[in-house]
Amino acid sequence: MWRARGEDRDDRRDTAAELLDAASAAIESGRRDDAQPLLEGLLKVMRLPGVTRSDRPDPLLVTALTMLGALHLEAGRRADAKGYLVEAVGIASQPGFDRSAKEAALLRTRSQALLDACTPRGEPGVPVRERSPVSASSTGRPRRSRRSSRRWPAVLAFTAIVFFWMFATTSGQNLVAPAVVKLRFAMPALFGDGGYTFLASQDGQPVTFSSCRQLRVVINDDLRPKGAENLVEQAVAEVADDTGLEMYVAGSTDEPASLERPPVQARYGAGWAPILVVWTTPDVIPALRGSPIGRGGPQSVTDQATGRRYYATGQVFLDAPAITRLVREGRRSTVRAIVTHELGHVVGLGHVGSPFELMQKKVNGMRHFGPGDKKGLTRLGHGPCL
Repeated sequence: MWRARGEDRDDRRDTAAELLDAASAAIESGRRDDAQPLLEGLLKVMRLPGVTRSDRPDPLLVTALTMLGALHLEAGRRADAKGYLVEAVGIASQPGFDRSAKEAALLRTRSQALLDACTPRGEPGVPVRERSPVSASSTGRPRRSRRSSRRWPAVLAFTAIVFFWMFATTSGQNLVAPAVVKLRFAMPALFGDGGYTFLASQDGQPVTFSSCRQLRVVINDDLRPKGAENLVEQAVAEVADDTGLEMYVAGSTDEPASLERPPVQARYGAGWAPILVVWTTPDVIPALRGSPIGRGGPQSVTDQATGRRYYATGQVFLDAPAITRLVREGRRSTVRAIVTHELGHVVGLGHVGSPFELMQKKVNGMRHFGPGDKKGLTRLGHGPCL
């Protein structure tokens, strides 16, 4: 069948994005050996004729090269790591790199930090004079060489770079966070249960949905990006499992995004309107401008008989243009985490400071709820039956 060149390029990029998504999932589950061939296959696809434009270096290629460099560095294959990272830094430094100036600078910094970590002192450009470990002094007694003392700054610098990469960068947290969370789940007595916060409380108890009510979710997917199918459904299922609430996707809707959403609407029949998840743009929802990619939260009402507040419905706004870019880069798992995070807000969770909970302010590395998140969700799912 005849295909336009642009369509063939898009299909190959979709294949590359799927390979990156699979590699990310392998890394998250601790299967490093499975991730490497997937990333190498991605590079082969990206280097096919016409896939990557020479005048616009591709962030998907830089991401794959950086991940491969990180895996090789983690395995002690420093020379292999350097080859990938040199190429990543070179591409990310080109004027036509297809990202904003801030994002391009951050990706260059991450790649360069890893490259510095795998470049030992003494390679070309940083000469080191060789000395004997033990030499004789004028008195004939052996004296210690200065070489060993000179190693400590390099060792400390290397350690600092590795720790910075592990805990202060997205790629580092992608590798570290799942392992840390597994330890916390396995040994809560040693690592603690993790923290959580609630969006609202009353009389010392969190405001919740009625624990005996079905929570319907409807999706306006008119602007849903290609490749983002089923992500909302998966996120809803995770929230339902961790809260114990009967929460499910009831279908699609044409209800538009609005900050002034009525909690009761004729289009949905009697009772409270279902929770709405809508793909939209920052032009419609100004709160999405800047760095937020999603916004979510509940709508509360007050029971006139008891004076108790409870949640009646809620909504999630998803920035369709920003998420389109993430999907094209193969970061479906990141998008799913964003949707899950925002649904966590809908049922009542607030932000936490720990980088090893999904409800941290920025989703970096975590793909599922952490121990503290789960503890808070359990409380939110066992509120009063109203």
